[in-house]
Amino acid sequence: MSKKKQNVQSAEDKRKFFKSKYLLRAIHGDWWITGNHVIIDDHYFEYRKRNWHLISVDSLQFHWQYVESIMVDKHIFGATLKVTAGKEHYYIKGLSKKTADAIKKLALNYISINTQRGTTEALAGAIAQAVKGNGGNTPSPADELMKFKKLHEAGAISDEEFEKAKKKILS
Repeated sequence: MSKKKQNVQSAEDKRKFFKSKYLLRAIHGDWWITGNHVIIDDHYFEYRKRNWHLISVDSLQFHWQYVESIMVDKHIFGATLKVTAGKEHYYIKGLSKKTADAIKKLALNYISINTQRGTTEALAGAIAQAVKGNGGNTPSPADELMKFKKLHEAGAISDEEFEKAKKKILS
């Protein structure tokens, strides 16, 4: 297999596809012919639905940093997913409860990773791990410099703050 085909295949392997159920769409009053599809990747959340003309597919795609929350509203029959991106709310009807829970679990992980809070928590964990690995002693100047470099790359500190910390560590 060529290298290009392997890259395309590995990218598709990371994608998770979820579909709504025919009967659940009909029960919830959604147009039963048009299916709801959710595609989750490392970088985005995509919602696809066949349009009313049944000729093409309409889709909405959001990068994870813009998705604020995902809520599951469970009914007697199935569930509805509420996705909040910016000031807009999008409802995906006709999902089974199990599918909606799986989407929510996977999505919350990606939201956490791609938000500032998630980045800060990851950096704090990495710093704590580095300190633990040093036997609890004070970190070496190289460790301190790496810590500030990671904070700078993540955008948690400005260029000026990074340079000031670098001068202080190296002096």
